[in-house]
Amino acid sequence: MISRNANLTRLIFIAAMLTWTIGCMGSDPDPKPGASAILSEHGKYRVEVLFEPNPPRAGWNAVELHLFNADGDPVSNVDIVVKPWMTSMNHGTNPATVSLTPGSGNLFTADSVRFSMPGPWDVFVFLSKGNSSDTAKVSVEVK
Repeated sequence: MISRNANLTRLIFIAAMLTWTIGCMGSDPDPKPGASAILSEHGKYRVEVLFEPNPPRAGWNAVELHLFNADGDPVSNVDIVVKPWMTSMNHGTNPATVSLTPGSGNLFTADSVRFSMPGPWDVFVFLSKGNSSDTAKVSVEVK
C-alpha cells in the first residue's frame, strides 16, 4: 500500500510538471523557419525578422517582421523603421531607411529593403510607440 506522503509527493510532482509545461507553451511561438529572433536593446520587445528571398540577396528584398513584448505577447500599433548598414564597408544604402507597413496582428512588412552588394549587413530596427522607443539589430549575410 502506498503511503499518504508518497501520493502527495506524486501529486506535487505532476502539478509542477504541468505548470512548467504550460509556462513553456505560453503565447510565445517559435519563430518561423529561417527567421532571426532577437531581443531589443532595452528588452521591451522580441523581434522576429524574415527576409524574402532568404537569405537576402543584393538588390531589393521583402521583409516580414513579427513583434512580441518581453512576455511573448503579440504587439501591434508600433511604428517600425529599418535601416540596413553594411558593416564591412561602413555605409548604408538608398533609401537609407524603410518604414514597415502594419498588417494583421503583430505583422509588419515592407517590400523595398535594398542591399547594394553582397556581404555582412546589420539591419537596425527602430521601434517607437508614443514617447517610448527601442532598437534591435539583426545581422545578415547578403548573397
